[in-house]
Amino acid sequence: MLHARLTKELVTDADWSTALDAWRRLRDSHELSTPASSASELTFSVKCYRTGTKTKASNSSAIQAHVGGDLAERFGWCVDLKSPLLTVLVYVSDKRWVLGVSVLR
Repeated sequence: MLHARLTKELVTDADWSTALDAWRRLRDSHELSTPASSASELTFSVKCYRTGTKTKASNSSAIQAHVGGDLAERFGWCVDLKSPLLTVLVYVSDKRWVLGVSVLR
């Protein structure tokens, strides 16, 4: 399946250490301490946004599930859809897929 292959590549190729360091620094600077004592205790959710004529035929929920599964497998993070510590954003257009980390709620 195309989504599974693309999301696996995105999660594998992304520079997570830089993104997570920036996320932690911003949270610390605003005194929003992360209660997770280790990376494996981090909770997260994934949000997907699609634009373009070709990607509108895709399913945001399926993309979110694939990215979430790949992140949980790679890092051991737990999914929390109600109050995650970290929100991973996926932007999909006809020409590119972009992963990001939300720094604001």
